[in-house]
Amino acid sequence: MDVCPKNSWILDDESLGLDTSTCDGCGLCVPACTEGAITQTKVCTIREEDNKKVLLLGCEYIKPSSDSSSNPTLESDSWKCIHAVSSHELLGLYHDGIRQIIASKADCNTCSRGKNEHIEVRVNKIDKMLRHSRLAPLHYNEIPADQWFQLWKTPEKSAPGPEMSRRMFFRSAIKQTVDMVLHHSTLDSAKTEFMPLAKILKNNKGSAAISAINSEDTLYPAVPVINPEKCNGCDTCFRTCPHGALLFKLEDNNARYEIDAAACSACNICTDICEQDAISILQWHIQLDRVISLNVEQCRSCGAVFHYPRVNALKGETKAEAKREVKGKDKTTSISPRQLCNICEKVNHQRNLFQVLD
Repeated sequence: MDVCPKNSWILDDESLGLDTSTCDGCGLCVPACTEGAITQTKVCTIREEDNKKVLLLGCEYIKPSSDSSSNPTLESDSWKCIHAVSSHELLGLYHDGIRQIIASKADCNTCSRGKNEHIEVRVNKIDKMLRHSRLAPLHYNEIPADQWFQLWKTPEKSAPGPEMSRRMFFRSAIKQTVDMVLHHSTLDSAKTEFMPLAKILKNNKGSAAISAINSEDTLYPAVPVINPEKCNGCDTCFRTCPHGALLFKLEDNNARYEIDAAACSACNICTDICEQDAISILQWHIQLDRVISLNVEQCRSCGAVFHYPRVNALKGETKAEAKREVKGKDKTTSISPRQLCNICEKVNHQRNLFQVLD
């Protein structure tokens, strides 16, 4: 809703809708959705230069300086807005062999679509993650409209020589067929299963030097961080995480939270739902803490087993003001905060006790 330049998305208490009469199909909502719930079939233009695939991205507002009537329209061959290419689509193109992107665009400062994150910023983030993982980089270059159109109109083809043998003739025919396929390629993100960026890179078994994914200097698109001094161990975060980036494990009475940054999609559900503001999401960062140790106790009020971060416990024991008071009708009892579960800390059960006298 925030990125749509036409305000076509409509959200109320009951549903989320799209006003198709105002939507111009720019596709900026696709990269804005962290869960891949919005998809769009896009036709991309690919060329092959020096035996390497090159992706051409052209803004629908670019025009060559020459007579535009002699140039075919871009409407059916490119994104309406090149900033609509999501990070997932960029990584998918990378796995298809794309190592270079050549783009041409109009003045984004005067366009309502240019207020969001630009494609070059997104490519630089992907390239930085690839370099940290010791994989081949992804390059982005911008060229003038005239050069872009010239490259767009002339796909590379092999011309048969005067002394071409029969075998070379068939090889040339096969290559020309491949060039025709490369001229237009369809990218449909709806046909691929959605998963977080780092997990896509981690699951790419065909890439070399992928062992660096789990190293300490790995760069992740999103890194959940739990502040143990604020966390009360309510478990709401890991219960609501849609991708299992936050996990709770209990083995031999040893409890811990485990953080898997590779599974985080930056949906921010955990940050929105945490009442203690104990969780934050770092964008394009190195993961420092992967395990949060927990203490396991039994509530003295209701008898339920609960847990809380060990650092939180140490901090609470050194502060006298952290004491809670449970007030009854006839007496006041001081109880250590680590002896009550989260519910009993908020609810005074003794207030429900009463006596009926005739």
